[in-house]
Amino acid sequence: MSLTQGLIVFVGLLLAVGLWLMRQMRARQSQPTLRHTRTTATDSELPYQDTTPLGDSVASPAHPDAPPSDYGPATIVSYMDVPTNTRPQSDFSASNLSSLFPEDVEPDTGPSTLPQPTRDGNDLIRIRQALRDLHIGAPDRAWDALRGFVPELMHRDIALEAMDRVAQAFEKASRYDQARDVYEHMVDIEPERHHLKPRLMRARGLSQAATAQRWGTVPTPLSPQAEHKKLGKYIVEKEIGRGAMGAVYLGYDPVTDRKVALKTMSLSHEFSGRDLDDARARFLREAEMSGRLQHPDLVSIIDAGEDDGLAYIAMELIDGIDLSQYTLPGRLLPVRDVVLTIARVAEALAYAHERGVTHRDIKPANIMVNPEHDRVKVMDFGVARVADAARTRTGVVLGTPTFMSPEQLSGQPIDGRSDLYSLGVALFQLLTGQLPYRNDSMATLMRAIARDKVPNVCELRPDLPSALGDVVALALEKHPHTRYANGRQMADDLRAVAQGLTPQFSPGRDRPEPQNTATISA
Repeated sequence: MSLTQGLIVFVGLLLAVGLWLMRQMRARQSQPTLRHTRTTATDSELPYQDTTPLGDSVASPAHPDAPPSDYGPATIVSYMDVPTNTRPQSDFSASNLSSLFPEDVEPDTGPSTLPQPTRDGNDLIRIRQALRDLHIGAPDRAWDALRGFVPELMHRDIALEAMDRVAQAFEKASRYDQARDVYEHMVDIEPERHHLKPRLMRARGLSQAATAQRWGTVPTPLSPQAEHKKLGKYIVEKEIGRGAMGAVYLGYDPVTDRKVALKTMSLSHEFSGRDLDDARARFLREAEMSGRLQHPDLVSIIDAGEDDGLAYIAMELIDGIDLSQYTLPGRLLPVRDVVLTIARVAEALAYAHERGVTHRDIKPANIMVNPEHDRVKVMDFGVARVADAARTRTGVVLGTPTFMSPEQLSGQPIDGRSDLYSLGVALFQLLTGQLPYRNDSMATLMRAIARDKVPNVCELRPDLPSALGDVVALALEKHPHTRYANGRQMADDLRAVAQGLTPQFSPGRDRPEPQNTATISA
């Protein structure tokens, strides 16, 4: 063999080795890589982007529709509390789904129709489908793929990651109800991951704020210019107010020749399809339950119905002024008047609680008085529950956060003792002209209600009898089991204070027995 021939053979061998090495490198690159961090697609690939590695701190994105003065800055929480080198996670994003999941599953842009996660492969297929739906801007379909999904342990981190992206997509679109639902499911899957609970609480708060804002601003089929139209059998004369649920109209019943107050709620604006049918049925059921209450100090619910998608409650029309007019320094009522008025409210609450109905939004604005006729009326009884029942499943209601009990604010099941806490806050404000806790932001308010000691009303107003301070303190106990067991106990103590006697259930004396109160399901 000549030298030239040898060189040709040598070069050929080098080329063959080089081609073999290139094929090996390509094959290795096509395999999925296991890491402890997550990657994200580019801006052009995903509608929502998160480049924070697992284990780092992340903050919920700011939302233009959420008032910063109400909720303050986003809470910084750790995303994953998984120790290093345990349950390693597959690197996944919308841009490399094909490398993570089985090759025989073809891309699909249609609705998610995935099998139940009986095998590991099905878990990954389900997660991939959700991410694909999210990638094409369909978070609803992504959530449909993951709703009720409990992944195998080895895929749990990836599943939670996918759910978190769905929740963030909902938040970015200001769809806080849906974000709340996703976080609730994540907490159900991994309740020990404590960083999820602040996210859930934030989503609940944003959902509640958006709901209140929506009901205060959404136009209804009956505008102030559309007077003398009808809601059911009632002739609408004019708008007389707006609340958290919607507009309030002055109505006339031609059958009974009487004036009524018509409170409205646009169910068709919030629901569609089967959800609308369920909301309508529950609305009417809750209104009927509240309508059974017949007490001289409760505003009566006369009727309820729906007309062209607008649900309404016809209520007794009251002539008077609500107690919110007397909550500012310089406009406070005489102490005895306040004490006796709140005693009547407490007794009216006891009547309702014994019949299985809670108010859920007790505050001075919902207590009407008419001193000339010695009249006290608790308004909107059951209305807050109707709104809550129609639009939420979490127990967080459409109420006023500054008057909520700790258990109500946190979304726990409540009973009548929650109303007594709210009544205690109202009593505190009517006596001092201020609320027991500052509400600089929702987060600080929630922490204060749950943890901070209640200020002593007698320190704010030294002229008040110490026994009255004891009544307020007992009503504002953090745990319902250490509060008044029922409204009659609170009413008895308030009347004793008005007569200069010692309250029976003051702190340091007898504690109320929780068994004496009827338990109401939230």
